[in-house]
Amino acid sequence: MKRKFLAIAFIIGFSSNLVIKAQSDQAIFSLFYESHKNKDFVTAIDYGWKIVNNDPAPWLRFKLFPKMEEILWYMHDSMKVSESELKSLNDTILYFYDRAIKFEPKNESHYIVRKAYVKEVWRKDNPEDVIKLYEKAIELDPNTDNFYKDRLGMLYIANANESNDYKLKALDLYSKLAESDAENPIWNQKLEGIAEDITELVNITKKSWEFDKENLEKAWK
Repeated sequence: MKRKFLAIAFIIGFSSNLVIKAQSDQAIFSLFYESHKNKDFVTAIDYGWKIVNNDPAPWLRFKLFPKMEEILWYMHDSMKVSESELKSLNDTILYFYDRAIKFEPKNESHYIVRKAYVKEVWRKDNPEDVIKLYEKAIELDPNTDNFYKDRLGMLYIANANESNDYKLKALDLYSKLAESDAENPIWNQKLEGIAEDITELVNITKKSWEFDKENLEKAWK
């Protein structure tokens, strides 16, 4: 009887702790939500991290990660911080994107492309690593904003050499942009700038077709 009583007491106690924890999480998220709504990002970020680092799943429907992303980018772009603080913030933002990808895989492409931008522009990371991230994001979502496709194209061009096919990839990327966004003349200008002269452009086009001979469009670009 005593053991049974202790078992029941343990279950009740455990259940009570779960209720208290749920109420505590609710209170923390409410404080985060209200602080964010009032643009008090300095206050909101502390409460936000408590949710993100604990169990963000119950709060996804309230756009927890987009709100946190807005706060983090605001802190990077609009707050005066030291160089060391900025470096730490950039590292923190990358950690945030890893958490966001884990809990919101349906938005993986968005978080990966933003992560790529942070690594490229803010951290000046290895271009090879950044290229892979941009490529993955665009593979997951072909409708990724043209701004990021252009970032990838510029990386292709800047890092092209005889040992890689980046010029071919740049040619293909900007050709597709010129077709899908025909009213924007910048894409054709970028295409023309890929090759140093007409002979190189012909050679690039030929090599591109040789890599994908079933694609007749490449034979006529």
